[in-house]
Amino acid sequence: MLFRFVCCSVLLVLAQSSLAETPLGLNYSKQVTLSTLTQTIYDSAFEQQHKHTSQQHINAYSSRANALFSDAATVTLNHQNDVLGSDDGLQEWEASIAAPLWLSGQQQQQLNLSDSMKAGLIAYQDKIRLDASDQVRQLVWDIELKKVTTEHARKNWQTAQALESDVARRVKGGELAGTEGLLATTHKLEMHSIYLAAHSALNNSLNHYQLISENSELPFDYEEELSEQLMIGAHHPLLAMLDQQIETLRTQQRLAGYEHSTNPNLSVGIRRERDERAEKFNTSVGVGISFALGGEVYRQPAITEAAKALTSAQIMRQHVERDLMIKLESSRYSLASKQQQLSVIGQQQKTTQQYLSLQQRAFELGEINLMTVLQSQTTARKSSYHKQRLQVEIGQQTAIINQLLGVVL
Repeated sequence: MLFRFVCCSVLLVLAQSSLAETPLGLNYSKQVTLSTLTQTIYDSAFEQQHKHTSQQHINAYSSRANALFSDAATVTLNHQNDVLGSDDGLQEWEASIAAPLWLSGQQQQQLNLSDSMKAGLIAYQDKIRLDASDQVRQLVWDIELKKVTTEHARKNWQTAQALESDVARRVKGGELAGTEGLLATTHKLEMHSIYLAAHSALNNSLNHYQLISENSELPFDYEEELSEQLMIGAHHPLLAMLDQQIETLRTQQRLAGYEHSTNPNLSVGIRRERDERAEKFNTSVGVGISFALGGEVYRQPAITEAAKALTSAQIMRQHVERDLMIKLESSRYSLASKQQQLSVIGQQQKTTQQYLSLQQRAFELGEINLMTVLQSQTTARKSSYHKQRLQVEIGQQTAIINQLLGVVL
């Protein structure tokens, strides 16, 4: 039964030999940096589509704020006569223009809203750049973690190959039983399978990286220095964007009282008229102005609605800041824990390697069987892999902390 399993596994290995022999395929370049990758992703971000329409929106508000009147002026033309009535020759012509005037402070609030929207667009662009930095960090460190796993699996496979050759030689020489050779072959095939899976996962991450970053090379310098910031400040791009949104809503709240008011209306007109006794037209000029009375009750719904939106935005900002602080503290604790583990695992790895050397020597002398050696190798490999992965995870955790602090690449 074991022999048939080995034969089937060998056929599987031969069918996949081309993939197994493929190198890791990681190309690093000093010309590629975290900053250039961030810029590429930032430029191609889908959110950039909002930039043009947002600018048009801002320009529309700016044009309105700089307009002479608060709304469009209207022209009225009237003509009256009694042709269809008494037919006494009465005629009247009237032309007037009506212009809604700005309320006190209304135009300035419109200008403030336009300026606030401009600042909001800049803050939004900074937030997109922070998101691009996050993508770069995730892509690069995902590859580095998978690289450690794949390289570890490759070395395990190579060790298993060497062990199989040594065991086969000793079986042929009569030093070991034939079952030991089958066990060594089975172990090699298992290590090969693990390597193939790790290599496939690495290639998948590389393809994802190339698709998002539009680059086939990895940055040579990808590790970051831990930021000296202790707290998340208002300059954090995400919080700055939310603060600007709050300021815009605050301006809209002040403007809501004007937007739902009836503006004073100034009208200027000219009238020409004559009756049946006059040969000439009598021309007169008229000026009028209209004001709304008791408009407060009609403005309150808009004002309270704006206040509600402002409060919701402030609450959301508080939630976001709290979540960032919680994640930051958790990440700092995780970093300190990993650094502490790394300081201990070095001694553990040294001891494990010494134990493995003794076990291998005992196997060569025939004092222990192959299964015991494989168990010792597994323990030693785990120790080595744990150390290498911890080193990468420390770098990754540093990048995560910088991201939470709002550090843009």
